[in-house]
Amino acid sequence: MDSLILAPLNLGFFTQDGSRKRARVETTRSLKKVKVSTFGAAVEHEINIDVEDLCARNILTPVEPLERPRFTKQSMLTGYKMSEVLGTGKTCTVRKAVDLCTRQTVAIKIMNRYCESSMEDMFTHAEREAQLLSELDHPNIVKFIRQIETPTKVYTVLEYVQGTDLQTYVTRNPRETKKLFKQLASTLDYCHTQGVAHRDVKPQNLLVDTQGNLKIVDFGMSVRYHGQKINTSCGTPSYASPEAIMGRNYNGPELDSWSVGVVLFQMTTSTLPFANVSDTLQGQWNNQASQLCKETRELVQGLLCMEPTLRMTLRQAAAAAWCR
Repeated sequence: MDSLILAPLNLGFFTQDGSRKRARVETTRSLKKVKVSTFGAAVEHEINIDVEDLCARNILTPVEPLERPRFTKQSMLTGYKMSEVLGTGKTCTVRKAVDLCTRQTVAIKIMNRYCESSMEDMFTHAEREAQLLSELDHPNIVKFIRQIETPTKVYTVLEYVQGTDLQTYVTRNPRETKKLFKQLASTLDYCHTQGVAHRDVKPQNLLVDTQGNLKIVDFGMSVRYHGQKINTSCGTPSYASPEAIMGRNYNGPELDSWSVGVVLFQMTTSTLPFANVSDTLQGQWNNQASQLCKETRELVQGLLCMEPTLRMTLRQAAAAAWCR
C-alpha cells in the first residue's frame, strides 16, 4: 500500500514514489475510517483504510495544513465562511468568519478598493497596515494572518478577539483599570521601539479579551516614522493632540502619548477631558478632573502636556507610581 501523509480536512499527498498528488480526505463521525480519493485528470483509486491500524504501523502520518502565502491575489475571496458584522468604519467593515481549511474563527477586515468620491486605490493603505502588523509580534496586539487582494476589495484576515471594548470593560471592572492601562502603555512603547506609531488610539480600537487582557486593533492609521517629523492629520479629534489638530509637524510617539492620556482620563472618570476642540487647544480640562487622585492627576498631566517635547513617554507612564 502507498504511504500516506494526510493533512487535516481535504488536503493530502501520496509521496512514496516521489510524486505529489492532491487528495480529498473524508472522515467518519467516529474518526475510525477515512476515505482517500486522489483526483486530477481522473480519479485513480478509492480505498477505505483503518486509521488506528495505519497509525500503529506508522503508515498514516498527520501533518500541519499546507502553508498558504500571507499576501495573495484572487479573482474573488474563497476559503472563508462569513457571519456577523463585528464593526464598521468610514472605509471598511469587519466581519466574523471561519477559515474553511483550518476551521479557525477569524476576523476579516473588508475594504473597498475604490469609493465613489475618489478614484484613489485604497489597496496601498490596506497593504501598509498589513505589512506593519505582520512585523509586530506582541501578545497585546491583534495577530495578522493573511491578506487577499481582489480587483474590487482587500480582505485582511486577523485574529478574532472575543470580548468587549476597553471602556465598556473598565466600567464593569474598575479594579482592572491599572492593569489594562499598563498593558496599553507598554504595548505602544513596544511599537515605538519598532519605529511604529499607531496614531488612532481610542477605546473603540482597544479590546479586552475573555481573559481580561488588552488587544490593540486597527492599525489603519499607523505609520513608520524613523525619527522624522510627521505632518499628516489623522485620528479622532477627541483623542488627537493639539499639534496634530493644528496641522503642525509632530513625532508619532508624542501623539500616541497624548491619546493614551485622554484614554486614561476617560477610564478613570467615564468622561473625556476636553469638551471640544477649542478646549483641547487651550488644555482646558472639564470639571471631572476633580475626581482624580493625586497620582492619577500627575500621570494624566504628564501625558497631556501641551508642549510635545516635555510630554511623558509611554515607557515612563508604564513605570509611573500609579501603575504599581
